Amino acid sequence: MNVRFNGDWEKDLERMAVEAVKEKDQPMLDRLHREYSGRPVSEVKPAVAKALRDAGWTLSNDELEDYARLISEGTRIVLK
Repeated sequence: MNVRFNGDWEKDLERMAVEAVKEKDQPMLDRLHREYSGRPVSEVKPAVAKALRDAGWTLSNDELEDYARLISEGTRIVLK
Protein backbone atom coordinates (compact mmCIF):
# COMPACT_ATOMS: atom_id res chain seq x y z
CA MET A 1 0.00 0.00 0.00
CA ASN A 2 1.32 3.40 -0.92
CA VAL A 3 0.30 6.18 1.44
CA ARG A 4 0.69 9.85 0.65
CA PHE A 5 -0.74 12.58 2.81
CA ASN A 6 -1.73 15.94 1.44
CA GLY A 7 -2.43 19.04 3.50
CA ASP A 8 -5.61 17.39 4.78
CA TRP A 9 -3.89 14.30 6.22
CA GLU A 10 -6.30 13.86 9.11
CA LYS A 11 -9.25 13.37 6.76
CA ASP A 12 -7.14 11.04 4.61
CA LEU A 13 -6.25 8.95 7.65
CA GLU A 14 -9.86 8.82 8.81
CA ARG A 15 -11.02 7.79 5.33
CA MET A 16 -8.42 4.99 5.21
CA ALA A 17 -9.45 3.74 8.65
CA VAL A 18 -13.14 3.71 7.70
CA GLU A 19 -12.38 1.81 4.49
CA ALA A 20 -10.31 -0.77 6.39
CA VAL A 21 -13.13 -1.36 8.88
CA LYS A 22 -15.68 -1.71 6.07
CA GLU A 23 -13.52 -4.24 4.22
CA LYS A 24 -13.10 -6.31 7.38
CA ASP A 25 -16.53 -5.99 8.99
CA GLN A 26 -19.03 -5.69 6.12
CA PRO A 27 -18.64 -9.38 5.15
CA MET A 28 -19.32 -10.35 8.78
CA LEU A 29 -22.50 -8.26 8.85
CA ASP A 30 -23.57 -9.71 5.50
CA ARG A 31 -23.04 -13.25 6.83
CA LEU A 32 -25.19 -12.46 9.89
CA HIS A 33 -27.87 -11.08 7.58
CA ARG A 34 -27.86 -14.24 5.42
CA GLU A 35 -27.86 -16.65 8.36
CA TYR A 36 -30.25 -14.91 10.76
CA SER A 37 -32.70 -12.92 8.66
CA GLY A 38 -36.23 -13.88 9.69
CA ARG A 39 -35.19 -15.57 12.93
CA PRO A 40 -36.37 -14.36 16.35
CA VAL A 41 -34.40 -11.54 17.96
CA SER A 42 -33.77 -13.81 20.94
CA GLU A 43 -31.84 -16.14 18.62
CA VAL A 44 -30.14 -13.40 16.59
CA LYS A 45 -28.88 -11.29 19.49
CA PRO A 46 -26.34 -13.79 20.93
CA ALA A 47 -24.91 -14.48 17.46
CA VAL A 48 -24.61 -10.76 16.73
CA ALA A 49 -23.05 -10.13 20.14
CA LYS A 50 -20.40 -12.80 19.61
CA ALA A 51 -19.57 -11.76 16.04
CA LEU A 52 -19.26 -8.08 16.94
CA ARG A 53 -17.27 -8.80 20.09
CA ASP A 54 -14.90 -11.03 18.07
CA ALA A 55 -14.51 -8.16 15.58
CA GLY A 56 -13.55 -5.79 18.40
CA TRP A 57 -16.77 -3.80 18.53
CA THR A 58 -18.16 -2.49 21.80
CA LEU A 59 -21.91 -1.86 21.80
CA SER A 60 -24.39 -1.00 24.49
CA ASN A 61 -27.19 -3.48 25.10
CA ASP A 62 -29.62 -1.11 23.35
CA GLU A 63 -27.37 -0.89 20.27
CA LEU A 64 -26.96 -4.66 20.22
CA GLU A 65 -30.72 -5.07 20.47
CA ASP A 66 -31.17 -2.67 17.52
CA TYR A 67 -28.69 -4.59 15.35
CA ALA A 68 -30.34 -7.91 16.23
CA ARG A 69 -33.82 -6.52 15.51
CA LEU A 70 -32.74 -5.12 12.13
CA ILE A 71 -31.14 -8.41 11.11
CA SER A 72 -34.17 -10.35 12.34
CA GLU A 73 -36.43 -8.11 10.24
CA GLY A 74 -34.29 -8.79 7.17
CA THR A 75 -32.62 -5.39 6.99
CA ARG A 76 -29.07 -5.47 5.61
CA ILE A 77 -26.78 -3.33 7.74
CA VAL A 78 -24.35 -1.41 5.54
CA LEU A 79 -21.32 0.33 6.98
CA LYS A 80 -20.78 3.84 5.64
